[in-house]
Amino acid sequence: MSVEVSTHGKELQGSSVLSGEYPQYALLLVLFWLLGTMLLWAFAFYPVESADAAWLARARQVCFGMSADGLPDGGGWLLLTLAPLFFLSAVIVAFGSELSTAMRVLLSEGVGRVVAAIVLLTVVGEALWVGNSINDRMTLVSAQ
Repeated sequence: MSVEVSTHGKELQGSSVLSGEYPQYALLLVLFWLLGTMLLWAFAFYPVESADAAWLARARQVCFGMSADGLPDGGGWLLLTLAPLFFLSAVIVAFGSELSTAMRVLLSEGVGRVVAAIVLLTVVGEALWVGNSINDRMTLVSAQ
């Protein structure tokens, strides 16, 4: 399997990505960060109801230290919030100008705006799902 990379007529050099010639790589890095963060949160809050998913409950206990109400303990909340925040901060510090350029280019085109809207709706959808999941677990605990 071969992969072709468009260089727009420029010759690739070892430092070209870091020099800002290819700002789309910074945007791709943020998209990978977003995907990883969303998967981490989905893993933490996916409902575990059946005995077939006992492995999932054990894995979440190890990763997030789940408490009796099914929510992460303090260390789990730190992992869910600070780890993605630190990674995003590092990306912004390292590739801030490239990221700014890539966002301007993305949002200047109609297709780019559609892609950005889809990504935004996906993030909002997961945030609402996680919020409902937390609310349901808190309601269940308070009812007991």
